[in-house]
Amino acid sequence: MMLDELFELFPEMDGLVIRTGETYTHNIPYHCGNGPVDYKNDYDGSIDVHAGLLNLLREEVCVKRRKKVVYRTWDFGYFHTRPEYYMAVTSQVAPHPGLYLSVKHTQGDYFRTFPFNKTLTLGNHKQLVEVQCQREYEGKGAYPNYIAEAVINGFEETQGDPAPRCLNDIKDHPLYAGIWTWSRGGGWYGPYLQNELWCDLNAYVLSQWGHNPQRSEAEIFEEYSTAIGITPDTRPHFRRMCLLTPDAIIRGRGSLIHDVSVTWTRDHYLGGEKQLQRAFRDIYERNIVDEALAEMKQSTAIWEEIDSLARLVKCADTATESYIRTSARYGLLLHRIMRDGFAIMLKGYIGDRTGNYDVAFIKAAIDSYDRAWSDYRRLKEENSDCATLYHDRYVTFNAGGVRNKIEFADGMGAGVDKYRNMF
Repeated sequence: MMLDELFELFPEMDGLVIRTGETYTHNIPYHCGNGPVDYKNDYDGSIDVHAGLLNLLREEVCVKRRKKVVYRTWDFGYFHTRPEYYMAVTSQVAPHPGLYLSVKHTQGDYFRTFPFNKTLTLGNHKQLVEVQCQREYEGKGAYPNYIAEAVINGFEETQGDPAPRCLNDIKDHPLYAGIWTWSRGGGWYGPYLQNELWCDLNAYVLSQWGHNPQRSEAEIFEEYSTAIGITPDTRPHFRRMCLLTPDAIIRGRGSLIHDVSVTWTRDHYLGGEKQLQRAFRDIYERNIVDEALAEMKQSTAIWEEIDSLARLVKCADTATESYIRTSARYGLLLHRIMRDGFAIMLKGYIGDRTGNYDVAFIKAAIDSYDRAWSDYRRLKEENSDCATLYHDRYVTFNAGGVRNKIEFADGMGAGVDKYRNMF
C-alpha cells in the first residue's frame, strides 16, 4: 500500500534507495531506528526478513513499475561484511536489471586498516560500491586527505592481500555496476570547513573515474588540477603532496604495526587512555614501544614534507592557494599534537604497568605537546580559511544506555594532564 501511494504521488521517481541499517532517529522520536531484523537473537530469521523485503521490493518496484531499487547492505557486521550471510540472503532473490545491492568498499566502516570488502563480486546481483569522500576518522577535509587514488588502485596496507583489493580489480567484473560517493556528511560533528577542496577533489576523481573506469586516476587528477587553476609548473608539487596524505594518515591515526582502533579520534574529538587502551596493551605485550613511537614520528615527518610542498603550489585562484597552505599546516600541527599526546600516554601506560617511568621523556613530550597546541590555535586565529579545531576531549554516544544522549568524556587532554600532574 505504501509503495502504491508513493509512486502515485511521485510518478517521476526513477526508483528507491532502501537503507535498512544504522538509521538514526534523533529528530523523529516516535520511530525506531536501525535495521528491521535482530541479528544477534534471531540470526536465521534476519536472513529471511532481508530476503522477504528484497523480494517484495523487486516485485513491486522493479517488475511492476520498471523502476530501480538500490538496497543498501550496510549494518554492523552481518549482511555487509560476511560473505556467507550475503549469499544466504541474495540466493533467495532472483536478479533483475533494476535491482542493485550497495556495498561499501571497506570490510566494515570507512576505517583505514580494514581490507577491501569480500562481499564485492559475490552472488548474482549487480553491485554499487559506496565510497566516502569526507571521512570522520581522518579530519573531514580540514586538512589534505586524498583517498581516491588508493580506493581505485589500492591502499598501502592492502598490498599483500589477495585480489580484489581496489576498484581497478573489479571494474571489469560483470556484477560491478558503478560507484556512488558520500561527498560530504561523514560523522556527526566538526571540524567544520571554510573550503570543500579536499572533499571535492575526492568526489571529482571518483565520479569521473566511475563514468569511465578505463581512464587513469592520474589523468583525472591532472584534469582537476587544471580546472582549479594549479599552475603547470607546480602541479607536480600538488600531485606529490596529495599522494603522500594516505601514508601520513595510516601512520598517524592508524598503524601498520600494532592493533589500534581508528575510532580513538573521530569527528573533532581526540581520544585518551580509554580509547587507546587496546593499542597500548598490544604495544606493551609485544615490546614494540620504540617502533610505535617511530611510526608516529614518521607520520609527522611526512606531514612536514606535505606542508613544504603546499608552500610551493601556485594557483590562479588565490583563495584556493591560501587554503592549500593553511590546511596542510593544519594537518601537520594536529598530527604533532597526536604524536606527542600518544607518546605521553603510552610512556605513562608503560610506567603504570612496570613502576618505571621515563620522566625525562614524558616531560619533554609535554613541552612539545603544549607548543603544538599553541601553534595550532594561532593558525586558526590568523587564517580565516582555517577549519574549526579539534578538542582534547572525547564524546560518548547513547551515554548510560540512554538513546541519543550525548556526554563528553575524558580524552587526550585528561590523559596528558594525568602525567603532567604526576611529574
